[in-house]
Parts: sequence; C-alpha cells; structure tokens
Amino acid sequence: MFARLSILRHFIAARWLRRFAGRAALEAWQRRRMQDFRREVLAHLPLYRPLALAPLKDFPIADKAFVRHHFAGLNRLGISHDEALPLARQGAEVAGVTIGMSSGTSGNRGIFLVDAAERQRWAGTILAKALPPGGLARRHRIALVLAANSRLYTTTSQSGRIVFDFFDLTQGLDCHLAGLAAFDPTVLVAPAHVLAYLARAGLGIAPERVFSVAEVLDPAEAAVIAQAWGGPVHQIYQCTEGFLGITCAHGTLHLNEDCVLVEKEWIDRGRRAFNPLITDFSRRTQAMVRYRMNDVLIERAVPCPCGSPLTALERIEGRRDDILAFSKAEDGLALMFPDDVRATILDAAPAASDFQAVQPDPGHLAVALAGDVPPDQISAVRAALCHAVRRLGADEPEIAFTAYQPPTDHALKLRRVRRGFGLP
Repeated sequence: MFARLSILRHFIAARWLRRFAGRAALEAWQRRRMQDFRREVLAHLPLYRPLALAPLKDFPIADKAFVRHHFAGLNRLGISHDEALPLARQGAEVAGVTIGMSSGTSGNRGIFLVDAAERQRWAGTILAKALPPGGLARRHRIALVLAANSRLYTTTSQSGRIVFDFFDLTQGLDCHLAGLAAFDPTVLVAPAHVLAYLARAGLGIAPERVFSVAEVLDPAEAAVIAQAWGGPVHQIYQCTEGFLGITCAHGTLHLNEDCVLVEKEWIDRGRRAFNPLITDFSRRTQAMVRYRMNDVLIERAVPCPCGSPLTALERIEGRRDDILAFSKAEDGLALMFPDDVRATILDAAPAASDFQAVQPDPGHLAVALAGDVPPDQISAVRAALCHAVRRLGADEPEIAFTAYQPPTDHALKLRRVRRGFGLP
C-alpha cells in the first residue's frame, strides 16, 4: 500500500504540480534541487565530498570508463564495479538497494543502483509522462519488448492500475508474436526497428500509445509504425544514466530537466548539435554528475507549441560514433552527420528500402542497399556521397558497395551509420 501511495504522489507531482511559468522558473527549481543534492548526496560521497560546494564546472566530466573506475566512490553502498557486476546479473538487492543492468543494446551493459524510493519516483514520473489521457484512472496493459528486464519496469505494476508484461528480445522476436497478440497492449514500448517489424507483422493489436526506445527513430520506420496504429510514434529517452526525455502531446521530444540538469557540449552550433552532460539531482543511491552522453542531440530551432520550457529536441541524431569523418585537403577532418548520410543515400536511391554505411577509415566508405536497387541508382548514390563530401571541403572517399545484411539479432541496437575509428 505504501508503494502504491508513493507512486501516486510522484504521478500527481509530475503530471500536474511540476509546471513552470517559463525558463527562469525552471532554472530556479533546478538550483534548489541542486543545493539539496549537494548537501544530501555529494557531501557524503568520498569522490565528491571535496567538491560538494564547488561550481559545477569544477567537477570532472564522467564517462563509462570514469564510472567503472570510480564506481565505489559514486554510490552510497561503497560497492565496487567488480563487486556489483555479478549482483547486477542476478538483479540482486543489497541493503534495500536494487543492483541492475541496462539492456546493453549498444554492446556495453551499464550497472545502476536504485532503492525502493527511487524506483517509486521513477515509476510515478514515467507513468505521468507516458500514459495516454486518463492516466491512472484507467487500467493499462504495458508491453515492453526489450533486451533486458528490470525491477524498475515492474515497479510500475505496484500502482495497482498497470498490467505489465515483458517480452525478451534475447530469445528472438518471432517467438513473442502470439503472446503479444494475446496480451493486446494499450501501451507498446520497443526499439524503433522492432516496432516497425511488429507493425508489418499484422498482429491485430491496437495500442493507444507507441513508444520508440533505445535507438534512433528513422523517419521511414516512423511512417510505417504510425500507419499501422493510426497515431504518432512517441519516444522515451531512457538509459542507464536515467530517464532523460520523453515526447509531449505534440510529438516533440523534451529533456526531463525537472529531474536532470543538462549542460550542452556543442559539436556544431550551426546545426544545433550537442552532446549532453547529465547531472541527475533526483538520484540518491548512485551519483550521476556531469556524465557525458555519447548521443548527439539536435536542439529544436523554434519553441514547441506545447509551451513547455523544457529543452525541445528536433531529434536524436545518433551517437558520436555514427558521425562520419573525412580527410580534408589541409589538416583535420570534415564531419558528416548520420541524418545527412541517410538523406543523401535514400534520395539518390528511392528503390532502397533500407541501407547501411560503415566507414573503416577516413578514406573509405562501405555502403549496402536493401531491396532491388537498379544500377543507375547505385551510381547515383556514389555520385551524391562524393558531392556531399566535396561540399564539406574534404577528399572524396573510395566507396564500395556490399551486400545488405538485415538485422537478425533484435536485441542489439540497429545502427545504420557507423564510424570504425576514433576522432581526435
């Protein structure tokens, strides 16, 4: 009963009470929450205690390697990464703290620690922002089609209004089709390419709200999904680092800045492209401070019609590793963003139903086109890519066309554009 009341309290706060008159009001809220976070959390962690009152810019920037190395100093249990790993694989609980793992769709599973209060806050917040109109006044069947389950997800069922079912992608996808049809979810959550697969499968389900998670939502896939279920595809930006964003009623993805502080590390201001540095001031068990996400976010050029002061995104472009880099005549590299790669290839080859582009080094690019693509369109792709690279002031790469390999392991994140080497 206590868990149910706690979830309801957070649901009400996120759905109706946490409203901001403008950006200034939001930033004042963040400052108050950060003061609490510094006093209640950072001042008690050995790693951050000396910096607890310092300006945020003085804190080290964290990434996966930093978190792994300093893991014991980032959580209130003082448990190391090596100690947490076997416990996370079991989904164990230690001193009231759940130790879990992310789905690992990008190939590297992260470990997170949350206690019961944090799980209930997360459940109330995500239900408030994700459920269709009517919210918890109605019963909902939520289907999660993901590569890993978590006690975070199952906490939503403690609200008393949610029936939850998990469909494990590591077991394959076709084996779940009959079960999904029988469950008939009102809310369906899955990676974008899985949603497109299910949309084409004709299961006879009619979810009221469909959420794409864990990978970039391709416009062509979004159209297939929307046509199948008669509504826009929503997105949830959720990962090991926290519940970072969700779409509003207008379909615009907003960062959850009522829960996290986001610093923008600009990659290309002209494109409004940035890497987010995340500080989650709502977490108490494991600190996430100035964590550099590998994702490339494109800020929306104009305000969202919903009027929210939360940062609005045009899209999630992909990962830094999805940005291609070509040698310039002078020193340096010219960057080509994944959305430009997609548009260049598919505009030149309308017969292609999908594509893959892999860059092993700055001078070479391998392209695979799905479907029966005529030779003249293949030549057009080569010419269009070379023209786009020249326009960036870079040297034309050698382009090889390879056989398209459709995704077979749906538990892995689908990445159509990949760079196989590091950037300076």
